[in-house]
Amino acid sequence: MADATRSFDRWLHDVRNQLSIILGFSEILLQELEGDDARRHDLQEIHDAAERAMGAMGRVPQKEDESGR
Repeated sequence: MADATRSFDRWLHDVRNQLSIILGFSEILLQELEGDDARRHDLQEIHDAAERAMGAMGRVPQKEDESGR
């Protein structure tokens, strides 16, 4: 069971890292695009979806540390 927990924790960490990259780059691109750029809506959808996914990641239960907290 401990191996499964470690694997899940690594997976969760990796997914959060990828979502952070998507959020960061989409924020940069949104700042650089003109307000009337046709790509802006699609990019905003990508950014919003990444924010929702990151929020869902925050609702995933975390394992207890060694002290039982």
